[in-house]
Amino acid sequence: MDSQTLPRSSGVRTNAAGRWSYFACAILSASIDAACSKANCDYDSPSCGEGRVCAFVEPGKSRCVQYVDAALDLQPPFKPGHQFWCAQGGRSASGRTHSFQGDLFAMDLPSVSSGEVEVIAPVAGTAYTFDGCEERDPGPTAHNDSRCGLGYGNHVKIWDGTNIYLFGHLARVRVQPGPVQREQVLGVMGCSGAAGHRHVHLTVTRPLPGEDVDKILGTPGWKGQMPVRYRFVAKEEAGGATVTAQPDVVVGCNDERVRATMLMR
Repeated sequence: MDSQTLPRSSGVRTNAAGRWSYFACAILSASIDAACSKANCDYDSPSCGEGRVCAFVEPGKSRCVQYVDAALDLQPPFKPGHQFWCAQGGRSASGRTHSFQGDLFAMDLPSVSSGEVEVIAPVAGTAYTFDGCEERDPGPTAHNDSRCGLGYGNHVKIWDGTNIYLFGHLARVRVQPGPVQREQVLGVMGCSGAAGHRHVHLTVTRPLPGEDVDKILGTPGWKGQMPVRYRFVAKEEAGGATVTAQPDVVVGCNDERVRATMLMR
């Protein structure tokens, strides 16, 4: 996702009256989930209790929402040895895109490569694809900001029966809908949707009980309402030490490449 203050890629839209409405609390369920009716919380100093975390559900309004702290190790969605960095980690500074419920533990992963970058499936499951954005530039200097694909641009969702993994802002999708294996090519990194600059947006969610999973998976840009906090496993480019950290505590995330910690698969 783009790291601008305006949460263009957080599942937000405006209606004709200019008011904000949120898919997370009003569209994905037939009724508004209890997590969306909790009292406002202090995002910078949260005290939500066990199993809940403070997240923005619309600009200026944060609430305690349910999340999962999963025993899930997730490798970068690139080929072994590929160099990249983290531009924005999970649960980012207040007002940035990853402070919103649907992308609370998301990561933005740009590449150092000057050529096309293939995005690889880090898990097996069933692929659901959207490739309807004509924003196809895969180059490192490409820039884009649109609402195509609900801001995620061309993207692939993988459903493993429990988690929904979303890989956003692709230039092109290469995988077909249906079964997908770990290490299979999903597409080419790009900047479609509200990407800003070229990167892969990775977020993991789960549907809440009662949500229509098929509808979520089949609708471009939709995700589960429950953020999943996983463990991200990579290597530092300098020295090759293995880094295992949850997305909201990954060290060295920075929009500027020169200030970020270089990583590799």
